[in-house]
Amino acid sequence: MENNNNNNKNKSFMKKLFSSNGSVIASFAIAIIGIVSLVAFGFSQISFALPDIENPLPDSFTTSDPKGTEQINGTTGGFIVYQYFTTVDGEKIPVYCLEKDTFFCQNTKYTKDSTAINDAGLLYLMANLYPHVKLKYNNVEGNEKTQTWLSQTAIWIYLKKSGYDKQSEMTDAKINSITNETALHDNQQNSLTNVNGKLYEVYKSNELTINALIDKALTLKGQAATSLTVSKNSDTISVTSDEKYYQTDLISVAGSVSDEAIGQFNGYKLTIKNAPDGTLIVDENGEEIKDLTNMVPGTKFYVRIPVDKVTEETKNVSISVEGSFKSFTGNRYVADGCQTITAVKTVNNNISQPLDIEINYTPDVPDTGMSTAQSIYFIGLIVLLCGIGIIYANVKPRKSN
Repeated sequence: MENNNNNNKNKSFMKKLFSSNGSVIASFAIAIIGIVSLVAFGFSQISFALPDIENPLPDSFTTSDPKGTEQINGTTGGFIVYQYFTTVDGEKIPVYCLEKDTFFCQNTKYTKDSTAINDAGLLYLMANLYPHVKLKYNNVEGNEKTQTWLSQTAIWIYLKKSGYDKQSEMTDAKINSITNETALHDNQQNSLTNVNGKLYEVYKSNELTINALIDKALTLKGQAATSLTVSKNSDTISVTSDEKYYQTDLISVAGSVSDEAIGQFNGYKLTIKNAPDGTLIVDENGEEIKDLTNMVPGTKFYVRIPVDKVTEETKNVSISVEGSFKSFTGNRYVADGCQTITAVKTVNNNISQPLDIEINYTPDVPDTGMSTAQSIYFIGLIVLLCGIGIIYANVKPRKSN
């Protein structure tokens, strides 16, 4: 990370396919079992297992003193990154910055900010950089300083290209010098890395170059890592065929992640918070769902409320829908007037959404009223019959006295 005192220079998923020389029938059977398994366990478990990342930083820590500062230089482009640390339980932990040209404070206490980072692009990028993923070239793991230089510059480039960083002097020319760098050295001119090619192209993380990681992160920019949606086909309330229950229209719950590379939806649970006794949750076939704490992704349901238990006081039903996710989240660490430090971790987090239902049932009643045309016809018929009666009375012969 670069310091303003130095001319404003601051700061697996592995795919394996198994083949067999067994019979065609056995292969076909295995394929069917695989498809059934995917359906049974939901879409979130199809292909990507989110790695477990622990945030090594505590809620508060003190940064390294000036003697712990290391300088990493681009040999051809000249871009400098300063390597800063904190020490936790005797272990040296590298720290990364979010603000390119803000002064980094050494030997200073930092505390975790209350606002979490929820930008999917930044979270994805940080989770795929050192120290969480060891960056390699030609299948050789890079040294600590090289991985630090690559990781910090990648974060700054993402922030600049995404538009989050509008203040720093991370110009296109500087970005170009970074992405075209071929070698690094320390402040004693000792060679750190010298590859046959450009560092950003030959270093790989989860089979992606650094350039590809940044490009992928930019496609996720500005998106929330996770979201939960509860929807009804309509607000229609009907009565079951046995006339014992009011029933909602079909209800769906969708948990979504910006990309399977930053999160997965594991299912949801329902909690009936306010409803008449005897309220049930049933599946699409009308079968009662008794375990409401483990609703698998894709499960749709109806809510049934006993007709004889609904009154003016109990016609409003309230249910809580809580989605379960595994995803990346991030933290900021701050100190007054100092550079903001960042960290990422994997968490099992839940998102809740309310489901409010009003039992406002209007039965379908046949229309027994006459239309205007029918009314006119009926009145006309009466008048005609009356007229015939008058004519008949006038033409009937009178009896003689």
